[in-house]
Amino acid sequence: MAGYDLVGKKLFISLTFVDADGKVIDWLETHGPITEIQSDNVIIEQANGEGLIAIPNDPEGMEIAEDGECQLTESGAIVEVDFISAWTIEMDPSDPSSMLDDSQFATLH
Repeated sequence: MAGYDLVGKKLFISLTFVDADGKVIDWLETHGPITEIQSDNVIIEQANGEGLIAIPNDPEGMEIAEDGECQLTESGAIVEVDFISAWTIEMDPSDPSSMLDDSQFATLH
């Protein structure tokens, strides 16, 4: 997102975890303000109070939220956001190294 000062902007993140056949294993939706931009990561403070979460700093992995809002799947709540980032991560449940805590997506404490 070259040309944008992203710190302080609100980001919606959708992570879908699938197996090798594309079957959904798990998913996560979260949102909050961007607190830091690192060379490899974008970090947000989750609005649900769960702490910080990092996603890869990939300009092609974020898009402007055209309507300025997004609806959470589980609760149906509408949240105001500036950007949306959706990722599909292929995981192998039999391989612990492919799981969330060891991937490029991480919850920071």
